[in-house]
Amino acid sequence: ETPLVDFRQVFRDLKRTSSGVVERFKERNVKYIRQYNDLKEGPCYNYFIHKDWQSMFQTDNATLAGQKAKENGFDWSFEKEVVAPDGSKTYKGTMSLTNIRPPTRIHPQTGDEIWSNHMNVLHADTISAEFAFSAQHLQSWKYVAIHYFFEVVVLLQSYLSAGGTAEIGHHATHEDGEEMNSADVDIIKQMVWKNTIVYQHQKGDVALLDNYRVGHGRQPYRGKRSIMTTWH
Repeated sequence: ETPLVDFRQVFRDLKRTSSGVVERFKERNVKYIRQYNDLKEGPCYNYFIHKDWQSMFQTDNATLAGQKAKENGFDWSFEKEVVAPDGSKTYKGTMSLTNIRPPTRIHPQTGDEIWSNHMNVLHADTISAEFAFSAQHLQSWKYVAIHYFFEVVVLLQSYLSAGGTAEIGHHATHEDGEEMNSADVDIIKQMVWKNTIVYQHQKGDVALLDNYRVGHGRQPYRGKRSIMTTWH
């Protein structure tokens, strides 16, 4: 099953039903925080870190990885900075990327304003919340248990990390680094779920999406499946 989300309607529903969420997000923007482990330091067991920086930037040179990140609009830093006697620097350990984006964008053909950001994907509460959605959709107590498991995991990792929630692997805040209001986060997730349909694939199906307007995801599944994707 592939969830499909109409983000044009998410924007319209937020404007109509919420008390100033769109306006607050437009004023304060969205800051994304992503972390990538260092392949040289062995396996990473942090569920919230999904890739090593060497694979992300196709290089094992940390300085070059940072340059590539900057070229794509990201601020970057590493867990460890080593300064040589000649003043040159090398970097090791976990790589952190941050960037700031507006919460909406204008569709280039229709002119519609679209709710277009990754807050509902990268916010620390996302994984537990998505399992709650899956539990309701699939009517599964298993995913209820997983939902509460990840709520505990987020709390523990936030407590144990020196930087709190911002250093658990991925997160989203406002531009100034301040945490988003929990009520705002909840209403956004509610509007996303309200405007989600779950497409059940059959062999040979083709789904054509306007990715400016429609987001897509993946529901839990059993067994093997093969889905081919392409972008134009």
